[in-house]
Amino acid sequence: MINFDLIQKQFEQVISYSQNYLYKEEVTINASNLLKDWWWNKKYLRSNLPFFTDDRLIYEYPNIISFGLDENTKRERLDRFIRELWDFPFLQDFLRKNKTNFFENRIVEDYKAPNGTCRRGMKIIKAFKYFFSNDAETLKRLQDEASAILNEDKIEGKFCVSIHPLDYISISDNDHNWHSCHAMNSDYRAGNLCYMADHHTIVCYVKTGEDRKISNFPDEVPWNSKKWRMLLFFDRSSDFVMAGKQYPLQSEDALNHFQKAYSEAWEAAREANEGTVDSVKFSPWHREQIHSVLLGDLEYKFTIPMIPYGDYMFGLDEIYTKGEGALQYDDMIRNSTYRDSVPYAYAISNSRWGLFTDAGITYPDGNKTSRYLFANRRNGPVITAGHEVKCLHCGESAIQTADAVLCDRCALEHIKPEMLDEDYYPTCDICGERFIYYDGFWRNDMHVCTSCGQKYDEDLNLIDDDKEECYNGPWS
Repeated sequence: MINFDLIQKQFEQVISYSQNYLYKEEVTINASNLLKDWWWNKKYLRSNLPFFTDDRLIYEYPNIISFGLDENTKRERLDRFIRELWDFPFLQDFLRKNKTNFFENRIVEDYKAPNGTCRRGMKIIKAFKYFFSNDAETLKRLQDEASAILNEDKIEGKFCVSIHPLDYISISDNDHNWHSCHAMNSDYRAGNLCYMADHHTIVCYVKTGEDRKISNFPDEVPWNSKKWRMLLFFDRSSDFVMAGKQYPLQSEDALNHFQKAYSEAWEAAREANEGTVDSVKFSPWHREQIHSVLLGDLEYKFTIPMIPYGDYMFGLDEIYTKGEGALQYDDMIRNSTYRDSVPYAYAISNSRWGLFTDAGITYPDGNKTSRYLFANRRNGPVITAGHEVKCLHCGESAIQTADAVLCDRCALEHIKPEMLDEDYYPTCDICGERFIYYDGFWRNDMHVCTSCGQKYDEDLNLIDDDKEECYNGPWS
């Protein structure tokens, strides 16, 4: 049985605790409308995915799992560390010459350092001491940073799949020394609420240990600390899924663990229902995007990348869109590098798209022919990520800025002036009060609030005959 009252209480406690630093006084938070949207809009996922049977909100894979970083992620993390050593050119050069064997932590050939020779076979991190003679603090700091890169070669813990509200607002809050712009004190915190309220988004993560105090959560609401996480986006039929960017690191093994968990969850559902439920499997993950097809001897080029879907294909922009009023930072749209290789997979059994194979793609007559051009767009997968969310204080107007959980007018009333964005909430050039930029007026090259704009004409002459002062403050 789901305890909705407890969920709402804890959710509001976290929001209040994480946002209080912004406010002039205590602000009442009411998440009842958001939680209603969450429960109603997630009904397709609750009905179609085996993880959420029997009103379960969090699925835990029964065994401890581990996966390694893919080669690109390893290389990127090491390259970034080396680039940041510009104050230590000798150490920088040493690491560049040992890049290929860094993750084995062994030197491949002797290297003459400023304070000695780094011998072949020696541990790379131990050899750092030959680059620092009288700076033990810097030596330890850099050895710790390099060790962290080595230790992060593997992630281990409990693999979870969730639609729990607290997991949406903790997608970037943890005690594992990583965060993103979706942390609850960062620039896109409202995006977490938008993902929570939509029809398509679930949270996958690896946690370690018991629930505990994590960043931006109060002591009275202990929660899991995510060592790794990824968002998944399902179409409403749950026949098609796209994987969001993984944080803080990328791993193909992690994607495959989801497939395994999905299959085993279905088998458990079959056993619980004495075989009356058909199992559903997903194809392997694919990244192919089609940019042209052959029409006879002519090549037809598409203006947007196309995704194969059965005998047809659909534009990536037709499949995946950002919801109207949604405020998340969307890697699928804004990160061109990730967008060009976004992973996707298909249901390959118990699905109206039964012609999918484990190879993932069917080419009519063995070629990419014109049959691809005549897809019925209404039959394709549709994912709309993020959903508009109402103000968590007044509950009336939509949240319009990604770094707040209040609507514009509640933010103007309750947020400390020094915490407001000067461009979005400028200061009136006449009375000195803050106002919302779209409510302002221009008067003789001065940006003024609504009150002053209604009191003065474009030449700064008082409109009222009695020349009363602006009620926001005196004219000066």
